[in-house]
Amino acid sequence: MALNNQSEFQDYLPMMAEKLGGDGLIGELCNGFNLLVDADKGVITFDSLKKNSALLGLEGLNDEDLLSMLKEGDFDGDGALNQMEFCVLMFRLSPELMEESQFLLEEALEQELNRLSPELMEESQFLLEEALEQELNRLNIIYKSMVHNLVLVCETMD
Repeated sequence: MALNNQSEFQDYLPMMAEKLGGDGLIGELCNGFNLLVDADKGVITFDSLKKNSALLGLEGLNDEDLLSMLKEGDFDGDGALNQMEFCVLMFRLSPELMEESQFLLEEALEQELNRLSPELMEESQFLLEEALEQELNRLNIIYKSMVHNLVLVCETMD
């Protein structure tokens, strides 16, 4: 998403995830959705986003930025964000969550490779790269599961 004031954007989601844990983060995302939702329609519309965006520190965004945000997360094309679309958008706007996990895994693999003898390096590198791919797939599954659980928890909070 190309926001006009993208340089001002700060990604607080990883910090929130670290401090609040999974359940706390899910609760906060649900609260964020509830702050922005159009109470009559049950979704985030352009008007509700514009009206309530200052509550989340987004008062600097212009109409074009807000429309861009809606389009970025609107998977079903209805021009609004339901709770699931909102949560997925928040994760998509936070690449640091996935990048940090990948970085830590690659760092651990590199340390393990450096520990091994040169004869085993080539074979081990192949096996470790395969393990890295499996771990990234596992993280992707966890990410999808977390989004699904987020939707379920938010639905029970309503």
